Amino acid sequence: MIPNMSNVDPNYLAQAWDKTNDYSVCKNWGSTGFFYDTTKIKKELNTWQDFLDIRKPPRDSLYFFEENGAQSVYAPNYQHDAYLVFGCESKGLPLAILDGLEDRMFHLPMLDKRVRSLNLANVATAVIYQAMRSQFGG
Repeated sequence: MIPNMSNVDPNYLAQAWDKTNDYSVCKNWGSTGFFYDTTKIKKELNTWQDFLDIRKPPRDSLYFFEENGAQSVYAPNYQHDAYLVFGCESKGLPLAILDGLEDRMFHLPMLDKRVRSLNLANVATAVIYQAMRSQFGG
């Protein structure tokens, strides 16, 4: 038994796939985090929209990764100042952020239609590798 299991919100325990919590425990369910230099950015950032409003990245530097993105992660030549944006594993990115940016949405192609997706950490690893590879002439 995990010593601090009593601290886990009951809403995240006893999920359909493991009613007795014998095989899984949620990790970072629905968490969002920002790291930024408060000496440079004075406004508190609470949402992706706050971040985009402050930073104002060029459109061509934005890469949003969604299961239903129109383009493959292998398609773009990633900019040197690329912003690789991944949504919550269970819900994806907020639609309000993606509105009008459909051409900046990408997906990781799956070889077998029966496999829906990989977990977010694996997708992020594959995407970051591809973006770095294109920067180093790979």
